[in-house]
Amino acid sequence: MRPPFIGGHLYEVESSNHAGSIRSHSLGFMNPNPANSAEPNEQKEREKGSQREREDAAQRERAEVAQREWEQAALAARNGRVLHPSRKNGAKWFGIDIEVSTKVRKIIEGCFKGPWYSWKRVPQFYKAAWYSTFKTIYECDVSVEHIVKANFDDLAATRLKRMVSLAKSKRVKPDWILTEDWRVMLDYWCTPKAKEISEKARSARLLNHDGYGPHRHRSGSRSYAKVQDALIQKRVEGVEKLVKLNESTCYSMNFCFSTYLNLLA
Repeated sequence: MRPPFIGGHLYEVESSNHAGSIRSHSLGFMNPNPANSAEPNEQKEREKGSQREREDAAQRERAEVAQREWEQAALAARNGRVLHPSRKNGAKWFGIDIEVSTKVRKIIEGCFKGPWYSWKRVPQFYKAAWYSTFKTIYECDVSVEHIVKANFDDLAATRLKRMVSLAKSKRVKPDWILTEDWRVMLDYWCTPKAKEISEKARSARLLNHDGYGPHRHRSGSRSYAKVQDALIQKRVEGVEKLVKLNESTCYSMNFCFSTYLNLLA
């Protein structure tokens, strides 16, 4: 007789002294174990969760790095617009950074509205306008603003003198001078007073000091302030190298002395 099939189990009645005892044969494909089947799903969920956490951490790290880079770039850009005599943190200063002198020249060229062959001929209104434009490009602390203003006036006067002198020597009108103003300036340079001033300046430049000839600037296209700054930088680097050399020498002497004491012991 074929054993009965009940609820996914195959039951068989044994012919023994214990009548009615039942042996159950479990059919695996019919009765899967819920505990065993849930473990792989839980492990997959844990792996997915840990992967999401790693991705979120990497994304946060990338965002923090980008934020730091942006802050550093913003700080560098701001320091590049700051004027201070100490030149700390990338601050700029007159006579050392060519960029400052170039900005002053461009400001003068952009607002040259008269026959101004010297700094004294420039009206105070335009001098103030030039300085106001300069302050929109650079910023400074209130404590050094008077120093910045004085250095700006000196630099603007020097640049204007060179620009006008170059145009005068070439006798060619630059684009930043109006035609009417250029005619007035040419007429002035032809006057006896202007010729006398020009001859005195030429004699001063060609003055022979103690038989050594006229003074010549041999340091290239650099101002004296920039040359001095370079010399100070070289001196600082030399001192740092000397300090490192002394530290290494002291370390070597201490090592040799300690080795000698170990040998005696």
